[in-house]
Amino acid sequence: MTKLGGSAPHPPASAPNPPGVHPTAIVAPNVHLGEESVVGEYVVLGRAPRGKREGELPLFIGPGAVIRPFTTIYAGARIGARLQTGQGASIREDNQLGDDVSVGTHASLEFGNRVGSRVRIQLLARDIILATQSPHALSVRNALQGTVAQISADTDQAVLIEVDIGGAIVLARITQNAVEALGLRLGSAVWVLVKAVSTRGHAFRIS
Repeated sequence: MTKLGGSAPHPPASAPNPPGVHPTAIVAPNVHLGEESVVGEYVVLGRAPRGKREGELPLFIGPGAVIRPFTTIYAGARIGARLQTGQGASIREDNQLGDDVSVGTHASLEFGNRVGSRVRIQLLARDIILATQSPHALSVRNALQGTVAQISADTDQAVLIEVDIGGAIVLARITQNAVEALGLRLGSAVWVLVKAVSTRGHAFRIS
């Protein structure tokens, strides 16, 4: 299915999105979206890379995709069946992805990659920073507000914190001392801080 989009945050009312595509999503010309796909709020499909016109390059996404809110997928990518993205994921142009690929929350897949089937691209728990107050005056540019959903012991005095950021879960690995100092418990409000350089290059094949 193909849907014309624009630069405004909402597509025109006269051109409603097809079933499975949220009304706030923007789908550019020359986007080929497979059947039974689900596209969430404020997703952008087919964004033109620098130097290209909108619709000049095709974007192919296979059937059964689940594309979560605020994901951006650029024109010029070719993606197989059953893609899954976390919130805020980014897939640049000239990427070729096989079937059953998962790109995690706020992960960024830069241009020119060749990824096989059954691969998960995600953030590493050790790269996540947690704060109990709204962050400011930091070099970290990505901050997501959420609540602590689970706290579990890990190895070597470390603790795994599951943070619910609105339906998606982000894992953070911190020390027991940090848990106590921050006063973390189930339901605590926290901010998840993600350095942009932490969202690149972590890919795992699903067995």
